Formats: sequence, C-alpha cells, structure tokens
Amino acid sequence: FWLVSQARTPQPGCHHLVKATMEQRQRLADQLKKKMPVGHRATDRIVKEDAYVWQEDERELKIEFKNNEGNPDTISVRDIEHVKQTDYPEDNSFRWVLGINHKDKEGKVTMLQFNKREDRDIWVSGLRSLVDALKSNVPGAAHSSMHPNPEVPTVTQQAVTEVVLGEPPSGHVARIYLTLASKERCHLDIPERASPPQIKTLVQDFVEQHSIMPSESTSLYRLLRTVMQRIQVSRETHQIVEEIGSHRLDLLLPKGETNDGSSIERAKNEQVRAEKRLDELAAEIQTRIGDQGTAAPIVSMILKRNIDKMKAINDMIVKARAKEMENRARFPGDGVGVLS
Repeated sequence: FWLVSQARTPQPGCHHLVKATMEQRQRLADQLKKKMPVGHRATDRIVKEDAYVWQEDERELKIEFKNNEGNPDTISVRDIEHVKQTDYPEDNSFRWVLGINHKDKEGKVTMLQFNKREDRDIWVSGLRSLVDALKSNVPGAAHSSMHPNPEVPTVTQQAVTEVVLGEPPSGHVARIYLTLASKERCHLDIPERASPPQIKTLVQDFVEQHSIMPSESTSLYRLLRTVMQRIQVSRETHQIVEEIGSHRLDLLLPKGETNDGSSIERAKNEQVRAEKRLDELAAEIQTRIGDQGTAAPIVSMILKRNIDKMKAINDMIVKARAKEMENRARFPGDGVGVLS
C-alpha cells in the first residue's frame, strides 16, 4: 500500500495539507503532459494497438499510434461523459485499464491499458479533475482543478497504513483489520466460499464506504485473495492428509480374524476399494487445493506422493499377510494363527 494525500476542507492547523494537495495536483498536471505508452482499444478499433497518450492542453488529449506516428487523434475533454478505472485479473497479475465513455450517440468507449498501476491511477485522478472542472462551467475551472484554491473544499481519500489479520466471526473465513492514514481502524470480513467477483465487489464497496483511495483497492483485493487461498490450502491439506491416513489397509481390516485364505481374499478386495478411493482423491487434489500462488502446486505434489506411498504400504500389507499364511501352511506349529 502506498500513500498519496488529497485535499480536504481547510481547518485550523491544516495549511500544510493544503500545500501538499497543491503540490500533488501540480504533479498530476505535469504527468499528464508527458507521453505515456499505453495499449489502445475502442469500440471502433477493437484490436489492441500500441500508442502514446498525453494532455495537449487542459481541453484536449492526444493519442498517437506507433504505426501512424505524427498524426495523433484528438479527444476533447468536453466530449468525455465519465472516466472509470478497471483492474482485469490476468494470471497472477492485472491489466491496469482506464476507460473513457464518450458523449456521442453511438456510445463510444476508449480503453487505455497502462503498464503500471501508479501511472493509470495518476491519469484517472488527473483526467477526472479535468472532466469535473469543465462540467462545472465555471470560467477558469479547468485551470483551478490542477491548481486548487485553498478555500475550495474537496473530499479526503485516505491510504491504508497497516493491515492485521484477526479472528473471523461465524460464517466467515477471515477478518482483516485496516488502519487508515487518519488513524481510523476498520475491519473487513471475508465470507466463506466467496468467489473472486464477490471479493472484488466487497472490496469496492468497502473502499467507497471508508473513503479509501481507489488505488488501494487492487492491493486490498490481492491481499484478500491471497488470504483465502492460504486458508483454503491449509484446511484442505489437513483434511486430505486425514483421508489418506484413513485408507491404510490394516485400519480397514477387522481385528482378530484368523489367518486363512478367506482373510487374504478380504484384504485384497479391501485393497482394491482403498486404491480406487485414493485414485479419486488424487484427482480431486487440484480442485480442492487450487493452483494459485507458489504453495499450492508444491502441496499438491506432496499429497499425491503421499497417496502413492499409502498404496505401496497397502500392497506391502497384503503381501506380508499372504507370506505369513504361506509360512503357517508350511510350518503349522500349534494351530491356526490370529491376525493382530
């Protein structure tokens, strides 16, 4: 998690915050004027193209395609309906996308994919400021959006400074305690069996409710996914280990039976049933443990080896019993043996 301050209503002793806000807005303005490499898609240009985007002035954006340098397209800020940010999961990472909805009747949408989340977040903040300023129809508003007047109240958005795991309530898999920049402490509970889309919605609602910076949502989402994956791996591993151990053949066979041909036949039949269930268990491992993160594949490999070992142990038990019966047949001794 990283910290970037934004402005709030001036109060006594808060002039340093106003100054920091003005400096931050100036940095935003400077960043938008630099050519930024992006992946470009639009409703009228479906295929992704490499391009550059920058702010020509406070009323226009320029998009220059690498295969057509020197002839940039123009997007008027007044033609932008609204700006949104979206994080699309992709393997173990994300695609950091800025979406621009145009005001034209066709409902055109332009999608700009950035290489870094920080760059995307800067563009989202800066472009929203430009759009909101022009919508207000106040003379000079576009300029003041990047150079705010200390008397103009704006909304505080906070960063997350600390995260601690806590004991979850009933029906939940985990509880996350978060400390915000204002020292406020809040918590977020993760329901049992929550799907990735449900976690994403949970994070978005939580970030909005507590006025947390939108840039923190991705880190928080990834944290929750990681916590859930680790808890799932731990729970399922413990359960699978117990299931493997329960299919040890000498635990499945009745105690105190006589060592004759029928007992060996029962042992072989039980071995077949145990191997069938162990094979089914091996096929379930990937689904139950998952394949995300570095631990899951290693744990899956170890569990499958344990299954193979248990099958080998059961085979040795059957062979040992058969050998014992053979020896008793050759050397009867004092009577019929009893299996322990």
